[in-house]
Amino acid sequence: WALQRKLLEIAPVVDAAQGLSKTFNKRVTPAQVLLRWALQRNCAIVPKTCSSDRMKENADIFDIILTDDEMKAMSSLAPCVEGEGRLCWRTEPLRMLDFS
Repeated sequence: WALQRKLLEIAPVVDAAQGLSKTFNKRVTPAQVLLRWALQRNCAIVPKTCSSDRMKENADIFDIILTDDEMKAMSSLAPCVEGEGRLCWRTEPLRMLDFS
């Protein structure tokens, strides 16, 4: 299984960012949408960046909330086994990592 584009460019992620920007009257990026999606799934998130601006952007996800439909759309991007493994994305698609 593989996405043909970067996860930050996939329609459900971009659409959610645009919708949340309007709903919450502030700029919401696709990266923030993915971080919020993981947070709403009760996943610990550890964003990696050296940029102080990006750190602030990554931390600015606590006042936005994805709808059930947005959550389902993003969860459907990759097959996942609930509660197992570690979710990871960089420039490649979201995937389950198996360390066993």
